[in-house]
Amino acid sequence: MKNILKNVAVVFGAVILGTQFSLAVFTSDLQVGNHSADVAMLQNFLREKGFFNVESTGYFGTITRNAVAAYQASRGIESVGRVGPITRNQINQELTASVPTLPHPGNALAGGKYVLSLYNNTPVDSGVTLSFEAERFGAKVCNSMGGSYTIDANNTLRTSGVANTLMLCFGPVQDIENAFTTGLNAGMIIAAHTANTLVLTSGGDTFVFVPEQSADFGGTSDIGLLPQLYMVSYKGKPVASTTQYTLTAKNGVIALQFCNVMNGNYTYSNGVISAPYLISSRKFCNTEMEIENAFSVGLSKGLKVSRTRDILTLTTPDGIEFGFRIPMN
Repeated sequence: MKNILKNVAVVFGAVILGTQFSLAVFTSDLQVGNHSADVAMLQNFLREKGFFNVESTGYFGTITRNAVAAYQASRGIESVGRVGPITRNQINQELTASVPTLPHPGNALAGGKYVLSLYNNTPVDSGVTLSFEAERFGAKVCNSMGGSYTIDANNTLRTSGVANTLMLCFGPVQDIENAFTTGLNAGMIIAAHTANTLVLTSGGDTFVFVPEQSADFGGTSDIGLLPQLYMVSYKGKPVASTTQYTLTAKNGVIALQFCNVMNGNYTYSNGVISAPYLISSRKFCNTEMEIENAFSVGLSKGLKVSRTRDILTLTTPDGIEFGFRIPMN
């Protein structure tokens, strides 16, 4: 992808442009020879539709070409084996149709527990939480707050009887809290609500929440929560100290800084961490893209975790290793 899209975040198969929300996963052509996270996402889609029966690799080869051709034939599209504008439009229409419609009025949010992942397209790592019961909500930004809520026929979350603590906070978390409470008072539009994300917008501000995970990264291992780690090696070779690739895992959310900023939900089981859907900016950065694509494709399939005293190693199923330095207290 050579076009740089500013202030764009891809949210689990959805694109946010400012405060507008629309489903549009695939925005460029895909064909034999491509190797990217977009190809891995295409392969996942084709598997769900029954046309791709092998492991997703992120590489567009003969198997993917044949799967695309079979999908095209089933949809009445010329079977050329590559994804162009017509096929992209068909895929995006099917993805749009898969997003559940919210009942009006109702308690579609009841039982949900979320962690704030993005605020105005900027990753958040401050433990901001939001939860819903049948008729009441609770939130923790800098202060704790809660009250009653309803969802009206326009997909607007409206609150009443809100009470909150009165701590004085500083920095970004106070800015988020100010915007969030202003939004609650005015009413927040539910721009998206799927199994993987909740997007609320109000007054030009966009809040992207992901489901809260009950288990810390590491599970039964001794890894525990990961602070900001810096990549020090790729394929066994040192990464230049002037290049800073970082990884953070906390409260069920993994955050990455490569060429692009990425984050999303992860799962961790039997020594493997995986995150099939990532929120990401969409810049093109020449040489840095190789590492970013390899890591994001590996993370979508699952990375095996191992560590020494000061190095965390994440290994893809095909043996590519990424080394991150663990800060020592």
